Amino acid sequence: TASTVDPVWMTSESANSGAPVACEILRALQTGTVITFPLIHWPYSMKSTWMQLLDDGRYKLVDGYLSYTPERIWREYWDNPVLRSLLAIQGEFGAPVALEKDRGPASSALRALDASAIVIFDSPQQDAAAKYISEMLGREAQRAGSCLVFAAR
Repeated sequence: TASTVDPVWMTSESANSGAPVACEILRALQTGTVITFPLIHWPYSMKSTWMQLLDDGRYKLVDGYLSYTPERIWREYWDNPVLRSLLAIQGEFGAPVALEKDRGPASSALRALDASAIVIFDSPQQDAAAKYISEMLGREAQRAGSCLVFAAR
């Protein structure tokens, strides 16, 4: 019964409409790092971990969980403009998202993470995050089970 489906599904009326659908990333996008949204907050770190496990761990994962990492890693994480904007979208900062400022450094920020895909799980901020990523990358997401997936390269 393990799935990367949003746990809200299990308590909603939609739970009666069928089986949960896991988030699936095309194998071609499993070549680098997969960034997931929302970052940090439970249950999304569990969803990203299950997603990676179901994909046989073929990619690195940026899901917001840093735990016992050196200060250098924390600094790189918080200073990455794409990650900062995603954190702002989910309400971590009082500052608004600056898409105009992110467009220029976005490609180098994604390269620094070796990002091959960005996954947006079902969440209250899914639409806002999808709009930001779509405008930043200039492409649309593909629905992949219970999530949206953007090719980051």
